[in-house]
Amino acid sequence: MKRIVLMLILFSTLIPVVVSADLEIDMNMKDSFQLGEVISYDYSITYDANQVIVYVPYILCPTAPVPFSEQKSITLDSNGKHRSTYTGILIEESIESQTCTAYIEILDPIQKTVQKQFEIITDPSLQFTAFTCKDPACLTKGRIYIQNENIYLRYSSDIPDATVTAFLVYPNNVTKQITLPAVIKAESIGTHDVVFTATKERYKTAVQKEQFGVIMQEAKIDYTPLTEEGIAEISETTEFDMNPVTIIAILLVIIVIILIWVFISRSSQPY
Repeated sequence: MKRIVLMLILFSTLIPVVVSADLEIDMNMKDSFQLGEVISYDYSITYDANQVIVYVPYILCPTAPVPFSEQKSITLDSNGKHRSTYTGILIEESIESQTCTAYIEILDPIQKTVQKQFEIITDPSLQFTAFTCKDPACLTKGRIYIQNENIYLRYSSDIPDATVTAFLVYPNNVTKQITLPAVIKAESIGTHDVVFTATKERYKTAVQKEQFGVIMQEAKIDYTPLTEEGIAEISETTEFDMNPVTIIAILLVIIVIILIWVFISRSSQPY
């Protein structure tokens, strides 16, 4: 019996020690980030002392750009703990409001993931559409106008009280600022560039670019219906002049082609 007990004790010393402590991950992160802030969070990993840990910290967002995830390998200190900070992206004006998720994913020696949601809060986009029109009600939109014709600058938007301005660039590169709605006279012949800008407090500035042209006068094309007499006249003027010399030349060409064909046919016959 004692021999069996000794053998069990000896066998147990050969088996690797299984760590009983749970791996713990703590994340300290804000609930939201606003324009001009950098997304970041502090975290700590607790396990056995001097243990090598392989993990990946990262964030995921529906539309915001995020850094590439980077796998890390660290050795825990004598207290079995590692502390660090994850730094992500700067919240810029182009980023829309959205809900994102931050992660700490342990890959080795065990697999474990901790996550936390956070909000990106930015000003909403100001949606608008600007038009160049031929009438005050903008029933007819246009891109080409006759010199001295009225051009009506209009816009539509679901956001009330937005301020919409237009920077008009004439063909000679002279610029003029106009507040919409407005009407201008098509004075300068050539291509005009218009940059519409919509602004409102607590909204992102929106920009739309358009072009229109001014011509001296509209081209007019006279149309005359084609009659039977006209068709007969066209036929007479386009009739081919078959004079004797032309006829003889055509016959000679045909005879030469026939002779060549006969010669080729006889050459190809076996003897």
